Amino acid sequence: MRDLIRDTKTLDLSQFWSRFGSNEFRDRVKSLEDRISHVDELENISFSWCNKVNDETFLHVLSCIAKPEKVKRLELYYCHRLTDKGLKEMASILPNLEFLNLGRCMKITDKCIANLRVLKKLRYLSLKRCPNISEDALMTIEVRVLIPTRY
Repeated sequence: MRDLIRDTKTLDLSQFWSRFGSNEFRDRVKSLEDRISHVDELENISFSWCNKVNDETFLHVLSCIAKPEKVKRLELYYCHRLTDKGLKEMASILPNLEFLNLGRCMKITDKCIANLRVLKKLRYLSLKRCPNISEDALMTIEVRVLIPTRY
């Protein structure tokens, strides 16, 4: 297994779960728990292309982070099994997010946008190719850079 913690600030799980089934996730997560629980300076997390990760596994990994309030950037591109419920819980675990990429998260809806309003420091939000997000919902969230659903 490649080193998933590139430095003390970055946890790169991109494509990690695209290769494993859900039972194998649990084993892989157990091997990560101890490693990520000791990284105090974690600021960047990527789950991009983890197309088999679900809310339960995603939230479990987040719960292992030593200081979740330090995380500023979260990449969830093509995590199409994540739902509004999982992202609502994520927003309470990672209150200081500034950058969030939800491109191709196919199960999220307008409800997700409402749940993200608690992220007061959010400045960049990508919703590229999220077919269940309406233009009306996009008008309800304040961010500096918003990549809408149609790009």
